[in-house]
Amino acid sequence: MLGHRNIGAFAEIRVKSDLRADEMRHTIDAFLRDCGDDELALLYISGHGTRLVTSESEFFFVAADTDHDHIERTAVGAGFVNECLEDCWATQKIAILDCCRSGGFALGFRTRETTAKAVQAQPETRSPLTPRGVYVLSSSGAGEDSFAGGGTADQPEPSVFTAAIIETLRTGSAGSAASGHVSVDELFDAVGDHLRDARAPQKPVKSAFAVDGRIVIANRPRGSSPELTPVRRSLVAERPIRPESATLDPDWPTLLAYHRDAVQGEADDMPLLPVIGGPYVCLPGAERCCSWGMTGPRRITMWS
Repeated sequence: MLGHRNIGAFAEIRVKSDLRADEMRHTIDAFLRDCGDDELALLYISGHGTRLVTSESEFFFVAADTDHDHIERTAVGAGFVNECLEDCWATQKIAILDCCRSGGFALGFRTRETTAKAVQAQPETRSPLTPRGVYVLSSSGAGEDSFAGGGTADQPEPSVFTAAIIETLRTGSAGSAASGHVSVDELFDAVGDHLRDARAPQKPVKSAFAVDGRIVIANRPRGSSPELTPVRRSLVAERPIRPESATLDPDWPTLLAYHRDAVQGEADDMPLLPVIGGPYVCLPGAERCCSWGMTGPRRITMWS
């Protein structure tokens, strides 16, 4: 949904799975450091979480190599993630945490934006634009469990919370038709209503730090709701572009579905690209698609 051109339309999506604690720290830090001061940065973590009575009940993300007898040394602390979010230059920042007890992530936190001493001590690291703060959406309260979905290992279903987010964005049940947008607050309210209607045994929690404006996370889809392809683990796991064992035969159902969505999407209002020097345009990026109809049959050319 976040990558769908008519809904999330995020320019870049990075997916990492089953990371060790050091890999998780590096991935989160590198991603947030790469975000520019004119961007919206969304950090979405789905996995296991826990809180300890020691260390003032800090929340921890459980990694693939976490030793449950030594959580503080082998898991990823909320303090580390919060520091990365604060150091991020993006003017709009959202963290969505789908983990047990994830409501405990925000307990006791204060952003450095409100700390004058920190601002004076590190002026060279400050973003030239004033941050609009960080929204944190948690799947459950500080003392609650978050529940997984069904499915199989090869075709897992989203968790209860993530499934509610997907369905809310897919059906356009959040936001207003007048604006055509979905704000973080509107998404949270709609997801909460969805979970209550489904009698889910968890209650999402929202926290906002130094947020001084409305942050839009997606668009409301126009027309019929898009159909979703079941998530396959092979699609989300980190892997080479073309491993040695991979077959070169195309996945025809997926390829044809992509072409169908691209053609149907042309019915939406989109800005026209200028044509200079010939009947073509050059588009930056890894994937390019040019289509034209004129008076003859429509042709589509794609290359990477």
